[in-house]
Amino acid sequence: MSATTDAIFVYGFELQSQAEGETEDIRLVDVFGIESDEDRSTDDIFDSKKWGVDVIWHCSSECAMFILAVNDFNITAHRGYPEKLGREFMAIAEWNIRIRNFCEFFKIEYEEPEFILCSYQE
Repeated sequence: MSATTDAIFVYGFELQSQAEGETEDIRLVDVFGIESDEDRSTDDIFDSKKWGVDVIWHCSSECAMFILAVNDFNITAHRGYPEKLGREFMAIAEWNIRIRNFCEFFKIEYEEPEFILCSYQE
């Protein structure tokens, strides 16, 4: 039995539990009040095009973890199909503003965004 593992390269920050003393990754139900983490879409919660950000699922389908990331920088490399990043890329100042505005609206603790390379296994 083999597993498919994809690499995901995004700009944002990991959504962590904001409860004092907790170190576990946060569940979407804790952030947005949805009924279940099984609801894999945030489309009913917010308009990602309007905000310019999205929640990226990573890790695995059994142990989902989340990153709040800008939606116009999301590169996925599927197993056996490398993605070229080019010689230069940099964060755009507007990306930080989008993420900060989103966090303020949804009362999510803001963290300084950065480039994150993560994986997802089905």
